[in-house]
Amino acid sequence: PTGVARQAFADRMASLAQGATLLAQRGSSGADLAELIRALQLPLNEQVRLDGPAVRVGPNAAQSLTLLFHELWTNACKHGALSGGDGHVLVS
Repeated sequence: PTGVARQAFADRMASLAQGATLLAQRGSSGADLAELIRALQLPLNEQVRLDGPAVRVGPNAAQSLTLLFHELWTNACKHGALSGGDGHVLVS
């Protein structure tokens, strides 16, 4: 694999590890979606906001959502709303 592919794989694994760490801290109760997003260390600022009620998901869903959020974030940064200075992302 190329250096770019290795880095992309390493980034995915790091996101999964961050999600797993949060789940290990929370036990079998799962995690809150906002906690999960914060655990992934996605910068929340004027371009990226969280809104809405607390939503708790089980451990299996949390692991899947960890990877999903990582991929959505990467795509938004490369090709979407966060690739320019005027885009916005709202997780609601």
